[in-house]
Amino acid sequence: MTENNETQTNETATKTTTRKKATPKKNYSKTMKQEVFTSKAGNKYRFTYPGTFFVQQNVIDASMAAGYQSKPLLYEALMKNILEGDYDWDYFDKQIKDEDKTNTATAKDHDGTKIEYTYTYPGLKRQYQMVEESKTVNGSISMAEFNKQLMQRVITSPQIKFDYWDHHDGYNPIMTEGNYFLGTVGGESEFEEVMNAASDFVNRMFR
Repeated sequence: MTENNETQTNETATKTTTRKKATPKKNYSKTMKQEVFTSKAGNKYRFTYPGTFFVQQNVIDASMAAGYQSKPLLYEALMKNILEGDYDWDYFDKQIKDEDKTNTATAKDHDGTKIEYTYTYPGLKRQYQMVEESKTVNGSISMAEFNKQLMQRVITSPQIKFDYWDHHDGYNPIMTEGNYFLGTVGGESEFEEVMNAASDFVNRMFR
């Protein structure tokens, strides 16, 4: 075998990128994959993929609870490890307009009296925790538990509990309206938009 056959030289060019770090909390190599997402409101968010093992351990595994993926834990992991900058629940709560944080619904009681119920948004983290805390062992939602929290944390006037409905009509429409109110505020928030984009980014990088 000749010397030329024994020796082969492969030159690999490694591209490096420079970027401004929003905070010093993450130490990533320069070859990390990044993406900038622009929300409907025009705000820009930078996602960084810190590596497969890191994501498996600190995003996927860290968001599991009782065999199921917990959305509050997942979103906290995304904000901490994927989303560049100091973002937290409070930041995204402040992106929700004040006028969207309250709503009212009226139900007719058994005697014909119309009673007005006021809903107050409890915050993004509390909303997702309400869902998690209402899950049964098989992962389905216990509406009894969810509606109990709806009365405790969302219906702020009048202050009611389950036994209230033993003497008043309107349970189903008022609970349905409360559930719709929560879903609308949370589902149309910038938080939901950014978390969905961050999750999609991780899924594409993680495969």
